[in-house]
Amino acid sequence: MKKSILGIAAILLLHVYCFSQHILPGDRVPMPGDEKELLIKLHQSQPGIPQIEIMLDLSACYLYLPGEEEKDLDKAMTYASQAKQLSSHLKFMDGYNEAMLLMAEILIESNVDESWKVILDSTLIHVRSTLVQVRNTKNELREARAMRQLATIYFRQGNYQLADAEFLKLLELCQKLGLKNQHYNYHRMSIIQTYFNHDYNKALYYALEALKSLEKTGDSTYAGPVYRNLGYIYRYIGMFQKAVDYLSKSMLYYNKNSSSVQLELAEYASSILLKMNRGNDALLFLHKTKREFPPQHNHDWKIYEYSLANCYTSLKLYDSAEIYYKILINRKLNDGSIRMNDYKSLGQLYVESGKYIQAKPYLDKASNAKPSEYPTNWFSHLQFLMYKVDSAGGNYLSAIDHLMKHKALNDIDYEQNKVRNIQELQIKYESEKKDQALKFQAQNIQLLKNQSKTNRNMFIAGAGLFFLILLLIYNRYRVKQMTNIRLELQQKDINTKNNELRKLVNEKEWLLKEVHHRVKNNLHTVMSLLESQSAYLENDALLAIRDSQHRVFSMSLMHQKLYQSEDVTKIDMSVYLPELVNYLSESFNIREHIRFNLELEPLELDVSQAIPLCLILNEAITNAIKYAFPLSNNNIITISIVNLPENKIELAVTDNGIGLPTGFDTNRTPSLGLRLMKGLAEDIGGSFTIISSRGCKISILFTIDATKENEIFITD
Repeated sequence: MKKSILGIAAILLLHVYCFSQHILPGDRVPMPGDEKELLIKLHQSQPGIPQIEIMLDLSACYLYLPGEEEKDLDKAMTYASQAKQLSSHLKFMDGYNEAMLLMAEILIESNVDESWKVILDSTLIHVRSTLVQVRNTKNELREARAMRQLATIYFRQGNYQLADAEFLKLLELCQKLGLKNQHYNYHRMSIIQTYFNHDYNKALYYALEALKSLEKTGDSTYAGPVYRNLGYIYRYIGMFQKAVDYLSKSMLYYNKNSSSVQLELAEYASSILLKMNRGNDALLFLHKTKREFPPQHNHDWKIYEYSLANCYTSLKLYDSAEIYYKILINRKLNDGSIRMNDYKSLGQLYVESGKYIQAKPYLDKASNAKPSEYPTNWFSHLQFLMYKVDSAGGNYLSAIDHLMKHKALNDIDYEQNKVRNIQELQIKYESEKKDQALKFQAQNIQLLKNQSKTNRNMFIAGAGLFFLILLLIYNRYRVKQMTNIRLELQQKDINTKNNELRKLVNEKEWLLKEVHHRVKNNLHTVMSLLESQSAYLENDALLAIRDSQHRVFSMSLMHQKLYQSEDVTKIDMSVYLPELVNYLSESFNIREHIRFNLELEPLELDVSQAIPLCLILNEAITNAIKYAFPLSNNNIITISIVNLPENKIELAVTDNGIGLPTGFDTNRTPSLGLRLMKGLAEDIGGSFTIISSRGCKISILFTIDATKENEIFITD
């Protein structure tokens, strides 16, 4: 904030009186956008004083281009250094001093170090020496120029009273010389009164005198800054409509290529319209300016986005405001830093919209701002916002701490203002005539009494406000307690319903297990019936009955696993297959001459795929037991499950028996078991293959998501 005040003053003031080619105020002042014309003049010029003046103009133009971009400051320093070197060579001290002043200004804008102070101290010596020489030679034109340089140095050194006094002398000298173009001097004096002495009556008087001189001479070159300054002054004294009118006039006179200046003026005018509760007009004003002067640089976009965010906040369109504040924060400044005020603005937006949780991180970031960058009242307001956030979050100790800091900072700000006002009064008293001393002293005493009374009243009011806030905090605490009670009751109701739902789910799972259990029992009954029937059958019929028994058992075993497991919809094949193999071994009584080798990777399948696969396995293993081993030497049946890429599974039954007969054709074989395996493989979307090489290998390749992707899982 402190830096912004100096920045405004620099734009309105310094780029007027830092140009060496203007022997007296009144010559045309270069403005942003004149660089091209000046470059052409520079290429056409010859080494000499006119060329120095052009170099200084170019340096000033690049210095005061909006945005403070490093490349512009580098160009400004290059031209100022060239002007200094050439002036030194030609012993042109006026140009040398102007170049030194510009170099100091560039270093101030660069904000790298404080070497500019050394340059100003050195230039002050040269300017005073020049002033003595020109006064001795009675050269009043050069004297006026040296006086302007001296006032410039005083201004940058912070000696605003000396700068104001020097400008007043310069004005008197110009009037003595009969020069008509006095609006430049009046404008400078108005700037000092506005931004540094805060005497708005004098500031307005000088600004109106500048306007009179401007209109009288018809010199519209500098109309933009004059109208702009009037707009600022009327804003400070509360005459908002006049402020907007003069700012609008100012936009008409600035270079149309300078979008940054136009957007800065639009930002300021829109902020005034917001104070007049004309948010929609402010929004239209910004959109119109953006259409006519599209942003060109990062600096321009930040101005436009910040203005839009403020408008939307004023109109309570918090969602739109939030978008632009976030864009603004993400858009870095040229040096890669973020303005802490952007964090504070977004945090304040969240507080105003009741989003206290979102506000906290941004306000915490804003609290890292350096005290030198913002005034006390900025930090005071930040503490107040953090107090509101902590109060809403129930962090009452922290909230009270922020509230106390807010009050302490308010007191500090008040004391600072009081001290500054007293100092300003003392300076004014010392500059007045001696016969007014007693009168001013009495006024000062009365002012101190009034301030003391005001201070006492503010303390009483602050204490009352503090107790009122405590009462509100307690009230919010009670409201929150009641809310918590209601929430606890709601939670109990939710928990009761959840328990009922869990109970229903458990009941369904038990019912499903019971169904599987009964299916298993029924299948066992079927097996018993088939066993009874087999006592009356012989040969092929008996073999068919036993095959059916094996198939029924494989399904019965599966249902047994389902009702015994926690998950009644899936079968762990690595657990199921060993039991199936064990049953078939006992059923065929082959343990002594056939060995089973199980190579099973973990796999869980949904019932819809598990049952067909179990039937296929039963058929494949049964066929191998029956037909693969006519001899009884080292007989092995290998059963494997392999997980392949892309959710594919290969299930294989391999034996080292005699293999298939020569000329065996699976497509023409009438075997029920073979047709059954092929059909079941197709049912699960898989492929069935049978290979006879050093035995026989039956394999099924299928994808686990072929039927029910969300119901089939591969275990880890």
